[in-house]
Amino acid sequence: MEEETYTATQRETVLIRPAPPKVKKAPKVSVFSAALVTSGWAALISFAPVLVLAAAAWLFEGRSAASASAIGRFSAAAWLLGHGVPISAGDVRVSLAPLALTILIVYRLVRAGAHTARGVGLGRSIADAPADPRQVVKLLAPVIGAVAGAYGLLGGLAAVLASTPGLTISPIRALLTTGLLAAASAGAGALAESGLFGGVWRRVPRQSRHALRTAVVGVLALAGAGAGAVGVSVAVNGGAVGGVLRSYDTGVLGQAGLTLVCLVYAPSLSVWAASYLVGPGFLLGAGTSVSLLDVRLGAIPAAPVFGALPDRPVTWLGALVMLVPLLATALAGALLARRSDLRTPRLAKSAMLAGLPAGVLCALAALFTSGSLGTEEMADLGAVWWQFGLFGGLAVAVGAPLGAVAYRLGPRLFRR
Repeated sequence: MEEETYTATQRETVLIRPAPPKVKKAPKVSVFSAALVTSGWAALISFAPVLVLAAAAWLFEGRSAASASAIGRFSAAAWLLGHGVPISAGDVRVSLAPLALTILIVYRLVRAGAHTARGVGLGRSIADAPADPRQVVKLLAPVIGAVAGAYGLLGGLAAVLASTPGLTISPIRALLTTGLLAAASAGAGALAESGLFGGVWRRVPRQSRHALRTAVVGVLALAGAGAGAVGVSVAVNGGAVGGVLRSYDTGVLGQAGLTLVCLVYAPSLSVWAASYLVGPGFLLGAGTSVSLLDVRLGAIPAAPVFGALPDRPVTWLGALVMLVPLLATALAGALLARRSDLRTPRLAKSAMLAGLPAGVLCALAALFTSGSLGTEEMADLGAVWWQFGLFGGLAVAVGAPLGAVAYRLGPRLFRR
């Protein structure tokens, strides 16, 4: 059979791909325009729930539409109180901030800082991100300043609108307080949104990073233990709590409003209970203090939750409650041991060093949850900042190393 030869002609094939469509980048806006929009939106979102609740209370009480201005002034005053701005009505001064509202305000301001940074082109794709803290501050200063300035002006304006001859709110104090809160919160949001936090965080020594993380987790664990203690106490003393609630004789809606007020202040109560668990306790006005070893009850606020206050110091068996903060902080140490590959001695040292920043955080928490509630007898409410800072930091410094070492060495001991 004759072989047939096939000749293939090789041709170069050129693949021509269409050019990708040009994507128009969103134009950058000025930092002042972005800050004005984001700050206004943050203020609106945090102010709306207060206004809705105040309007609902007025409507259920059968007030006329002529009270609309009073609703607005009361809502503005309550909104400023959530920022820590004190309110004065004659000789009565209220400065105890509703911490649940404060948490919402801080969250919205963090988002405002993040959105402002993104709007001016400081997103995560920023090129040549600096790691030097001074350069980071210089880069984010316009965003922080613009948000703080815009939000501070809104706070000052709210103080002017809310003030009446019988209700006094300092516009200067409102401007400074809301502006500083906005600067701190927006700075955190801008730092996270820009991606600059990672570079700054990596410059912190490794052992210090572990200590800071453990401190934050330990303080949150203490606050969680305090919240659990409040819940257990309310459940155990349900009869006394219900008696205080029924004594108001305000009907179902009024009782719901009182319950809502207690819920708004629930984070503050958790901090007070945490201070009680670690030892120093808290104050409830003149002649009233509550701690593990000393309980002095005078004229206490007529709130249902205070019906669950202990009326005597703990007994020797009740002293076991002191193990609660140690167990809570030991959890923070165990989480540190789970995430870290440090050797056991350095691990225990990092967990022990966490007591220092934890003490600072506890002191700040006590400051934010303390204040007055009107009358002179209720001028001092909350935990004493230096006492809670000292004992809270000590609880973390003792419990966290125990938890870390137990998590690391426990499996080895059981295998033997």
